[in-house]
Amino acid sequence: MPQFLTEKTLEGNLKVVNLIDKKNSVQVKIIPELGNNLVSLSIEKNEIIYIPDKITNLKAYQFYGNPILFPFPGRIPQGKFSFQGQDYQLPINFSDGTAIHGFVYDKSWEISETSSDSDEGAVLKSIYKWDTQTKDSYPSQFEVEMIYILRESELEMIFKATNTGNKSFPFGYGLHPYFMLPGKRKDWVLYFPANKTYELVNIRPTGKTLDIPAQFDFRNEKSLEGVFMDDLFGELKKEQGAISCWLRNLSTNFKLTVSSDENFDYYVLYAPKEHNFICIEPYTCIANAFNLANSEIETGLRTLVPDETFHAKIKFEWEV
Repeated sequence: MPQFLTEKTLEGNLKVVNLIDKKNSVQVKIIPELGNNLVSLSIEKNEIIYIPDKITNLKAYQFYGNPILFPFPGRIPQGKFSFQGQDYQLPINFSDGTAIHGFVYDKSWEISETSSDSDEGAVLKSIYKWDTQTKDSYPSQFEVEMIYILRESELEMIFKATNTGNKSFPFGYGLHPYFMLPGKRKDWVLYFPANKTYELVNIRPTGKTLDIPAQFDFRNEKSLEGVFMDDLFGELKKEQGAISCWLRNLSTNFKLTVSSDENFDYYVLYAPKEHNFICIEPYTCIANAFNLANSEIETGLRTLVPDETFHAKIKFEWEV
């Protein structure tokens, strides 16, 4: 009997794709019709991904699970930006009057491939194509693809974006995973190799970098007890082009590593007081990069020309 399999199930009226590692009791749940969102990662019946309610009620909670952030992560004030001499108005999708986290996180993605039973891994490939809802608010059309691959002790996410139009467009990409911190917060330690943080005004970066304050310095493993943050970090230590950071539980020895390839120069860490979770968010650019880049501030903003394709990889790895 093969170790890995892919199944399609219904939860309420939602179609769920399940990637399963039978040998190690690992199950991943993804909902392509709700932004291709990874809503569950269960390891030996222990849930890793946080959502505030049942999967069937997820439509009411846009940004939980592991939202895909494209063509920009973070907030853009009033949804306004200019590019190559033209002004654009993005859809306002947050209560503070900003455009936030792009416009693919809640769209319906089309399943293009799933794996058959295998000993190599379980695979889901899905795509989202430009639609008429965004055609007037963005310079060019595009197509994005995400491949989820569940292997032994890891989930790899391979992202691809292609400019399918006839104009260039600015973009950034990121993921926003919510990781549960069950048990006592003091038992959880974080390793995070950032050398700088960013000055924020109204949760938006000014572009100015600052030295890491002591309470957010995780360049050596440190407990998350009493640590609450919603901050942007840069100057990340890379090894062979990749960035790795991890959570570890001192009581259970469970370890979860987030690693990203050379495209990611920025991370956001979000750990609020009122919830026992932490978001470890790899970004290719800082928030509001569409506007800050016009001020000659280094933002990580990229441009995709017609027919060009961007590729990026992020992994979640675990030890139990």
